[in-house]
Amino acid sequence: ASSGVLACREGAEELLKDALALYDLRFWNEEEGLSCDTWNTEFTELDSYRGLNANMHTVEAFLAAADVTGDEKYRVRAGRIIDHVLVWAKDNNWRIPEHFSSDWVPDLECNKDRPDDQFKPYGATPGHGIEWARLITQWALSTYKEDKAGAAPYIEAAENLYNRAVADAWNADGAPGICYTTDWNGKPVVHDRMHWTLAEAINTSSVLFHVTDNEKYAADYAMVNNYKYPEYGSDCTNYASQIIHEGGGLPTTSQWNIWTGTGTLAWKSWVNVGAFCTYWGEVRGNIGNTCSTLAKVNQYAEPGDFLVWRNQSTLEYEHTQFVQSKTNGEVYCSQHSMPYYNKRLNSRYTESSFKGNIVYQLDFT
Repeated sequence: ASSGVLACREGAEELLKDALALYDLRFWNEEEGLSCDTWNTEFTELDSYRGLNANMHTVEAFLAAADVTGDEKYRVRAGRIIDHVLVWAKDNNWRIPEHFSSDWVPDLECNKDRPDDQFKPYGATPGHGIEWARLITQWALSTYKEDKAGAAPYIEAAENLYNRAVADAWNADGAPGICYTTDWNGKPVVHDRMHWTLAEAINTSSVLFHVTDNEKYAADYAMVNNYKYPEYGSDCTNYASQIIHEGGGLPTTSQWNIWTGTGTLAWKSWVNVGAFCTYWGEVRGNIGNTCSTLAKVNQYAEPGDFLVWRNQSTLEYEHTQFVQSKTNGEVYCSQHSMPYYNKRLNSRYTESSFKGNIVYQLDFT
């Protein structure tokens, strides 16, 4: 309904008004600062079960309602739910209890005998920890706006939730992806991979990267395939463009875009090494130093820069890398096409093997 109002759809305002009125009447508990979960269809019998999945989506709905209606009580309500959740999460090593009794006592053993229950699985759900991290960040930034000190403890809590979920569930059993549930020690229980957990991981890692400027989230974003984009056989420059657009927040342009409007073929400046270097170096003015030795690459390149490799003999552009970090004067890079993360450049090249190459530094710092 809130999306319908923003889209100016006929009847959307009435639908939103009716939905909020019903929710206020039947689901929101003002005294508790939380929402109940399930009624029968006649609204005569309220189930004794209380759950955080319903409250998570309530936060999402209240944030949308506040933005659309301008009524800040919904944002305040979202904050009350979040405060409860953070107490429970902190007391449980940042693994969020999902299931509760009618008086909001956590039931950590719920469905232990049926751990893959479709609606109430046993244990912690790492994907929900990741999703809560994004919602908490959204609420904190929209509530505190320029008050960074006020938002800071919530951003820190969001990072704790995200980091716990990723540490517990990412590749936890040796297979790619995020496992569905874990026990209360972080051991995988249901090993299935759900599409929505990857979607939430992509979204949250990007949000936290923008908010914290923490390179860790740029790294996590690269670890999860971003299914919004086609994948190319030589994917190094496609990956570089995604970092700039998704990680750095720079908008696409008529000259640099993954979509041409004629199918899925990207603009050359998005996927081609030479065109990428020309666009970002010359057109956009990010050209830095031209490095003819490995020592110069390590001297000039800084985290956040891109390195464009060119063969001196053929003048062919050959490769694009992202400078992930720098330690003791040595550059560490991430890349696609022979993908790796934060590898020491000096471990892959020597001055001798570097000969015959030129590296252009695209300065994004």
